Amino acid sequence: MKIQLESLISFITAADTGSFSAAGRKLKKSQAGISLSIQNLEIDLGFTLFDRNGKYPLLTQQGELVLKDARLLMSQYSTFVERSKFISRVEQVKLSIGIDPLVCCQEVKDIILRFSEVFPAVELTIVQRSSESLAQKLADKTLEFALGLFGRDVEKTFENMSAFQLDSCWVVSPSYSLAQNLQHDDVDPRAIKIDRATFNQSRILLPSETPWRGFMR
Repeated sequence: MKIQLESLISFITAADTGSFSAAGRKLKKSQAGISLSIQNLEIDLGFTLFDRNGKYPLLTQQGELVLKDARLLMSQYSTFVERSKFISRVEQVKLSIGIDPLVCCQEVKDIILRFSEVFPAVELTIVQRSSESLAQKLADKTLEFALGLFGRDVEKTFENMSAFQLDSCWVVSPSYSLAQNLQHDDVDPRAIKIDRATFNQSRILLPSETPWRGFMR
């Protein structure tokens, strides 16, 4: 069964206008052309859409049900046409975003997903690197922007803004120098300050199932 789009349009228009002749005037076709188009649709479907015994054609019970589906289909078709017109006018846009795994969170993932839905024509590339590496890529102009933990030297070089505060914990080896200080009961861990350079350059622990794996290209 191959349903013709023209037949659906004739069927919906006839149902809306109340007659084949009125549908013909609206679609700039003859009444016979509208009648034949609807008859072909009925043959394809295997049942009658209109009761033609009265002065004006009336939808059958099956016709009422088909009309609802036909309207939905035409609405989706119109959306498809409009989106295709928009895409044809837009040049291919490529956007590269760098994200430090240390600031990878559900909120960031949701933003990326929403962006992809709103701008489907944009080719989006996600690069996962340390903040130090991302800063270099920004300098090389291989990234449009990056989300990470940057020092003041980077902040002075590039336009920047604070996105959000990050709650995290740092896991280190017992042999690490700062860890030695924590062995004393009178030391408050919150009082120990770790400079940004040390934090960025040190090895980190990440879960094996990172939610960004599907976005890496």
